[in-house]
Amino acid sequence: MSNGTPDMMSTAASIIIVDLNTADYHVLKKHWTFSDDYTGGVGWDSAVKLFTDKELVQEEENTALMDHFLIAGMRKDLANLETLLVIDVLKKDGIWCRLSAVPSAVDENGKINSVTVTISNITEDIKRKYKDEQMRRRYVALQEGMSRIHDSEFLLNLDEDTYHAFKLPESVGDVPMDGKRSWFVEYFLNLLKGETVISDNYEVSFPEISKKLQTEWLKANLRDERLVEIDYSRKRDGKKRWFRMTLFAIADNEAGEPSQVMMVTTEITEAREQEFKYQEALKESAKAADIANKAKSDFLSRMSHDIRTPMNAILGFSSLLIDERYDSVQVETYANKILASGEQLLSLINDVLDMSRIESGKMDLSVRPFSFSQMMDTVSGIIKELARAKDQNFICNMRGLEDRIYIADESRISQVLINILNNSVKYTDNQGTISLSVSVKPIEGSRAKYERVRFIIEDNGQGMSEEFLQEAFEPFSRETRAGTRSSQGTGLGLSITKDLVSLMGGTIDVKSWVGEGSVFTIEIPMALPEEGSSRQLSNRDADKSYDSIFNGLNVLVCEDNTLNSEIMGRILEMNGAHVTPAYNGREALEIFKESRDGRYDLIFMDIQMPVMNGYEATKAIRGSKRPGAETIPIIAVTANAFSNDVRDALLAGMDAHVSKPVNIEEMKKTVARVFSAKKV
Repeated sequence: MSNGTPDMMSTAASIIIVDLNTADYHVLKKHWTFSDDYTGGVGWDSAVKLFTDKELVQEEENTALMDHFLIAGMRKDLANLETLLVIDVLKKDGIWCRLSAVPSAVDENGKINSVTVTISNITEDIKRKYKDEQMRRRYVALQEGMSRIHDSEFLLNLDEDTYHAFKLPESVGDVPMDGKRSWFVEYFLNLLKGETVISDNYEVSFPEISKKLQTEWLKANLRDERLVEIDYSRKRDGKKRWFRMTLFAIADNEAGEPSQVMMVTTEITEAREQEFKYQEALKESAKAADIANKAKSDFLSRMSHDIRTPMNAILGFSSLLIDERYDSVQVETYANKILASGEQLLSLINDVLDMSRIESGKMDLSVRPFSFSQMMDTVSGIIKELARAKDQNFICNMRGLEDRIYIADESRISQVLINILNNSVKYTDNQGTISLSVSVKPIEGSRAKYERVRFIIEDNGQGMSEEFLQEAFEPFSRETRAGTRSSQGTGLGLSITKDLVSLMGGTIDVKSWVGEGSVFTIEIPMALPEEGSSRQLSNRDADKSYDSIFNGLNVLVCEDNTLNSEIMGRILEMNGAHVTPAYNGREALEIFKESRDGRYDLIFMDIQMPVMNGYEATKAIRGSKRPGAETIPIIAVTANAFSNDVRDALLAGMDAHVSKPVNIEEMKKTVARVFSAKKV
């Protein structure tokens, strides 16, 4: 209910006179808000009850209407002639109605005999009120939110030269909430004077900040842009703090110029520090990218040089070999040099592939039992030949280890030793000395039996400078000093060696003196097999002979490259085999299926071929249900040389894997091992 005396006739939708003595009522003006349903001769109280039950939404409104607009309620509430009885109700059709009652007939004793009731549609007024309330709440929420975000908030009136402070920071001191804008700007600038002021582009000076707070600049620049941000720094508590001043126009004058401007300041120290860190990170990333690009360029340049050097020798000596093909001595000399250059090129390719696998984390170890003495014999044999060519003395001492069987990656250990020993030969003058000594020490505290095998490689060669030792194990590191021969190799050998040793759980250390030589100490943990398996492996491998393994064998060679097929076939024929070529997997499958039972003793299978690849061909042969299809030895001979390639070959049904370029001794050893396993 509320008090007042509005002009009801101008806004009323329905006007009704109610006789409080007889409870009758008369409709002066009818509107749909009070329809014929309530004018059928019933009394006022009945009409109100019917209107309440049928039209209204909320129970509390029903109660209010029944309490105040029945005859008894109106007589009580309107006892004071100045009172206006008003109730707002919501109908079920979504229309808001306002019911008002005022006395219309009073006797000489002040008794009210009749009242005038009006029923008005106030839906639009309610909507406006609700919208205004929502806007008010949003404004309050915005103000509260801004107050939490911003350090200070000011409304600047440019035309009237006034300001109002919504929020003042402690740092500005005792500043009035309202006052002259020009005074406030001068006061604010005095706070900043003498301090470093920097904007987003790091070039704006203090005078420019001052200029941007002047009326003329604000009107000119906020007319179109509407918003300007200025970053500046101040010293607080001895620390540099960053702030952002935001100026945005919220109202224009009749000339279309900004007249009212909000000015807010926010501390952005944390964001700035993060931005600086990000910028520094970007610089570091760019620097790292430049280094990587330079390293890539250096790598490509070195690879170009290192690949072209043996390629030049191969092509050059091949040409000389053709020209002097009738001179048997020269033919042999040129052929040996071509072979040496090819091996150098292969070594380079292997180094690059090893480096790539190590860096990508795809280098796997092939751990299996092996004869330590046989491995050392192989390594010593290679190094002795290299040393003999330079008239060097090579000494190998491994007393007490002749019968050792270890479980480790034999090929990677051999690679590590050959890399270091090869460098010793390479950088030691003629008649120099290289020695390799081996010792072992048990590793305590592990469930399995392990020994730490120590290799000490010593030479009296050129040695390395103290400066170079700091980067000797970095990729592409090669030392060039006055008075020494030009650097040889790619500079990957020592890096690969260190990574391989680490991969096997070992350590490598080097000491060197210029002009005196170097000492490398390598320690690698190796597992010992269970008792009984050592002698069996040693005897089995020691008695094996591979020389005549191909003699009389019928071999199916599947190779799509005609040159490689010719080389493979000729090598096998020179070793006593009868060769049938196939140039893709499908052809190999058909040849095998159409051959008589037992026609072929062995299949060498390339992997990447047209029509049908080696994996598919092997699976098809194994599943062909031909006699011997499931047992015939199939060996992959492919340039796919990674450990996962070996695994894929075995999963496809092959028995072993040999990498290209083919090495006849390795092929013999592999075939012998497969035949032994299959008891061929």
